[in-house]
Amino acid sequence: MGRAALAPGAGLLIGSGPLIRLMWIHTFFMRFALDLVFLDRGGRIVRILSAVKPWRLTAPVFGASFVLELAAGAAQRSCARVGDEIRFEEFTGASKRA
Repeated sequence: MGRAALAPGAGLLIGSGPLIRLMWIHTFFMRFALDLVFLDRGGRIVRILSAVKPWRLTAPVFGASFVLELAAGAAQRSCARVGDEIRFEEFTGASKRA
């Protein structure tokens, strides 16, 4: 919130509580559209909402424990589909080239 856009390649991962198996997101106060990728506890995509405009409230997504907020169009460019598994790895900023 408060930003004009996401940095290229950036996103925000939001998690729900450990006992909650449903998630919804609002885009109140946002200035740009977002792709919302809802994930279960194992990182499997359960729903993708593309280009959600500012000042919207999504319907609950049952089974979701996390949502990954990306710049509009990022989910389509990545060819992500419901059922795909997303794995997160630590980024240290150091290049691993030989």
